[in-house]
Amino acid sequence: MPKRPSEGFRGKPASQRVEKKSGISAVVEIVYDDPIGRAQYFRRTRVGADGRVLRGAIAKGSASKRRAERRMLRAMPPTPPGGSGSINWASLGPTKVDGGQAGAVHAVVSGRVTSIAVGPGGSRVYVGTANGGVWLTEDGGTTWSALDEFANTPVGGSGGIGSQLETDSLAVGAVTLSFGAARANDIVFVGTGEPGAGVDGYFGIGIKSSNDGGATFTLEATNLTATEIYRIVVDPDNPALVFAATTGGLYQRPASAPFTTWTQITAGFTNANGEASDVVIAGKGGSKEYYVAFDSDTVYASTNLGVNWNAVPGFSGSGRIVLAAGENDPSVVYALVQDGTLNRVDSGTAGNFQQVSGVPKALFAGRQGSYDLVVAADPSDANTIYLVGDLTLDTDWALSIYKGKITGGPGSFTFPFNSANDQTNPNDASTTSNVPTDPTWIGRGIHPDGHALAFATNVDGTHDGSILWVGSDGGVFASASSGTLGSFSAKNQGINITQMTYIAQRPDTADILYGGCQDNGTIRFSLAGTRSWLEVIEGDGGGVAIDPNTPQQVIRQYVRADLSVSADDGNSWASAGLPVATSSVENFRSGFYGPLKALASGSKTVVAFGTNRLWFRTDWSDPWKSLPDNASTDVLDDPNPAVMPSQAQPTRVPVTAIAIASGTRVYAATSQVPAVAGGLGQVWHFEFASGAWTKQALPAIPNTAPAVHFFTALSVEDPNAGTLYVTLASGGGEHVFYFDGTSWVSAAFSATNVDVPTHAVAVDPDNPSDVYVGTDVGVWKGTRSGTAWTWAPFSQGLPEAAVTDLTVHSSTRKLRAGTHGRGVWEIALQPGGSSSSSGASSSSSGGSSSSSGSSSSSDSSSSSDASSSSGGGSSSSSDSSSSDSSSSSDASSSSGGSSSSSSDSSSSDSSSSSDSSSSSDSSSSGASPRRTGPQQPHQAGKAPHKPKKR
Repeated sequence: MPKRPSEGFRGKPASQRVEKKSGISAVVEIVYDDPIGRAQYFRRTRVGADGRVLRGAIAKGSASKRRAERRMLRAMPPTPPGGSGSINWASLGPTKVDGGQAGAVHAVVSGRVTSIAVGPGGSRVYVGTANGGVWLTEDGGTTWSALDEFANTPVGGSGGIGSQLETDSLAVGAVTLSFGAARANDIVFVGTGEPGAGVDGYFGIGIKSSNDGGATFTLEATNLTATEIYRIVVDPDNPALVFAATTGGLYQRPASAPFTTWTQITAGFTNANGEASDVVIAGKGGSKEYYVAFDSDTVYASTNLGVNWNAVPGFSGSGRIVLAAGENDPSVVYALVQDGTLNRVDSGTAGNFQQVSGVPKALFAGRQGSYDLVVAADPSDANTIYLVGDLTLDTDWALSIYKGKITGGPGSFTFPFNSANDQTNPNDASTTSNVPTDPTWIGRGIHPDGHALAFATNVDGTHDGSILWVGSDGGVFASASSGTLGSFSAKNQGINITQMTYIAQRPDTADILYGGCQDNGTIRFSLAGTRSWLEVIEGDGGGVAIDPNTPQQVIRQYVRADLSVSADDGNSWASAGLPVATSSVENFRSGFYGPLKALASGSKTVVAFGTNRLWFRTDWSDPWKSLPDNASTDVLDDPNPAVMPSQAQPTRVPVTAIAIASGTRVYAATSQVPAVAGGLGQVWHFEFASGAWTKQALPAIPNTAPAVHFFTALSVEDPNAGTLYVTLASGGGEHVFYFDGTSWVSAAFSATNVDVPTHAVAVDPDNPSDVYVGTDVGVWKGTRSGTAWTWAPFSQGLPEAAVTDLTVHSSTRKLRAGTHGRGVWEIALQPGGSSSSSGASSSSSGGSSSSSGSSSSSDSSSSSDASSSSGGGSSSSSDSSSSDSSSSSDASSSSGGSSSSSSDSSSSDSSSSSDSSSSSDSSSSGASPRRTGPQQPHQAGKAPHKPKKR
């Protein structure tokens, strides 16, 4: 259900901080995580003029991109990595992130896992991820390979691609397997589009199927492009009977080819077009029953293979519903509801659901039942169940997961949780500290926010309850001891699925960079020591910037106006001192994630950040001042700056893009949230002259832009002439515009390439006629000649995940991209900025990628240190190549394009190393520092969101 933008954090006073020790110190804060806020952040740029998500945009955009690549390369897309000497995108990882949250121990984490299928013995496992595609391990999680064709070299491949789909999507809601004797015999169904919190449903294109363990895929159910998939089930007696629970109802696969259109089942349902949030098959043979749950409705059953359906009497609860069926006793079926209600029907309840008492309130301590919701029954004992929710305080935040045996009988079913150990304050998840003492809680070692639980499948199709895998926002975790407390270990080494928001890099070396990411904090990539990617500060991670004059200094955003700063390369953190209280109206009128920018201006470093006004520091540690007058009147386009956002008044107009041209010239763009056609927002120019700042709105964007004017990124071309680029989200118009110093000119990108939301832009500082844009389906390169642009796809070897940020490292000639679901990637640019755009077959004097078939989880790169040719910390799209910028002379490499020899730079995405540092991480314990978020008033009828980690 839609939630108001202001819903969010509750917790303890912000002054309550403690420090975590896990090899290095870091700040962690007790605050409330806000998955609905994240969902709204993600959704806001992907709506059309009608205010609805751009259904089908990814399918069309992906197909358009592939047609362009075919024209350019005379080969089927996506562009595979070429041979020796070619230029390709190379993965920088993270193939693992050390120091992740998992309760009293710290574990290796990755990114959000939505679905899991576990084969015999737990060796062969398939996982579906949030815009990271499907991944396979054949050795119990020691190594992983990406199966989707955008991985370029699937398992068993040799530089080719596994399939030749006209369009694809890496957003996965469901993975279902019929396991064969070997991987080549596995039948795989992949439901694209991730439902739940509505974050990535926009990426759904239908259902993919494979008869060879994912070596090749076929796209079917293309009539489900406008829906997302919760679960796919296959009848155990007849594999031709396949059903999918989707956000648009229940669908059945045709009994025989063609499978392009699946059939909607409508008879018997109150609202057949509603969200079918789960479907299960209970039993085999003549007594078999099908069950389907409809969100905010009820559960229906069919005894004749899905032909007729009837509501199961006695159901109670409100909201999203998930199901589980007993295996040893298929008459037992459970229905868990997001409000914490647990229903059970069995042979003794006369066909009626009865409520099970004893479910801990702490199951949804953060009130995230719509987002984190799983129930499962032990295969050998239908009375033993697993309940999965959001989070529990186990020194640090861990998964809220419970295992217990139901006692009593009809009318007295009870889950054996001791209420004395329950959450004591329903509005404060930190009051779950007694939960880990309860014998039913088993979440230690697992990252919070659970989405999937699967048991190992036996050869005969039954399941082994001693082996179970759990998927969460932090990746995959497995137990070979029936889920006993302390038996879970992280299986995240080698699986590159982190969802990046922004990236920043040091100007003096390409070997250290930072990235903000969804629910896994701000992470640091470094070649120093044994760690590769490290979660240096927990929670969510938004904008991040590095001081180009003193590059050990870093500033990062948690969410909204909550900023932290480090003076020692991320080893310790303190408040950045922004004078905006996290409980203030201004905080909640800010963007959930937003850009942070820094630029060297001589010996000083200027810093910029936006709420609903632009905040600026004239040097790294100087006091923040809002521009131009350091007053509340500096609010830019927000119509109600003193009003807390609510459902009645949700409109906000935060700063959504910033570019610093010099120490005296800054640009900022504002955009209306929720995004609507003709909404408020524009691009602003701030100038310091004669001892004072002034602001001026640039001319309006031409009406060839999408009707929803949501500005996503700015990049300065010439800081003195005042020329720059802006990118726009939404659809139905031009997404890239150029300001020539007087007016905006269309860069003619969308009309000749793709009409999809565009979120990143970077001008090459060494050749400003070259510009790179990042879209939801890849990267393009444009070359400007006067007022004309030549565009070409620039995604050779790059997964088709949404690109969220682009930055150029000038001294080493690298273009880097942050992606939503596939981590960070880089490609070598040729000297002088004349990088080839002809795809994988082009040659390079300094290519940074190989076509090796495996990648190590060390995430190492041998990029040479080199001097910075511009300020801003990274010579990136965030800032400009201003002559006012200072440069370091730390270099041993020229701009000839240093070669990255990182084993993780292979574009194959197949990991072959063990989780060597996981064990040392998991032994670390101790208090985790945190700060509490503001006490936001609770909205009647809506749930606040979970406390979380920093």
